[in-house]
Amino acid sequence: MPFFVCILHSPNNIEFRLTLNASNNKLDIRVSTDCGMSWATIYTKGGAILSTAPISSSAFTPSSSQWRQESVNLNNYIGQADVRFMFVSTSNYGNNLYIDDVNILNTTGIQENTSSLLMNVYPNPGDGQFFIETNDKTNLAIISVYNTLGELVFSQKESQPGEKYAVDLSGQPSGTYLIRVNQGTSTVVRRVIIVH
Repeated sequence: MPFFVCILHSPNNIEFRLTLNASNNKLDIRVSTDCGMSWATIYTKGGAILSTAPISSSAFTPSSSQWRQESVNLNNYIGQADVRFMFVSTSNYGNNLYIDDVNILNTTGIQENTSSLLMNVYPNPGDGQFFIETNDKTNLAIISVYNTLGELVFSQKESQPGEKYAVDLSGQPSGTYLIRVNQGTSTVVRRVIIVH
């Protein structure tokens, strides 16, 4: 199955509108260039700097005049493949935050990953005992597994080249994980789900 990635071209911005009426909320925008393995914060605002309306103790619903346009420069990510974005709102017992009209400007679409490494992970979902099969019979595999927070929870360097590897994640809690396999000059990532 092909894996598609977004390529950014100059100039680049992520633009969005927001509205909020709380003094203690925070909004971060994070970017990943490694399939969500790690994230860097490229935008952070909170409190009065983020707020667009007076503080209210009742549930906030904005009027049309309470929206503000925001723009974040993405030039540091021009030409990189598989650029992903994540909006993270921290409530801290504030009020409603609304985000609308998110646009990533000047992208040129998607590009198919042309890696020659093919990988299958099964059973998926599973109880934590997974098998990985690849089509590379000559290179050693380095297997890394990350949780949804981007934390490395498993790492294994195979001592012999092969096509089939066992990964024991049965000690991990139920949830979604990313399995990353490096073999030779190729890297493939697959999402797996553990259900206990």
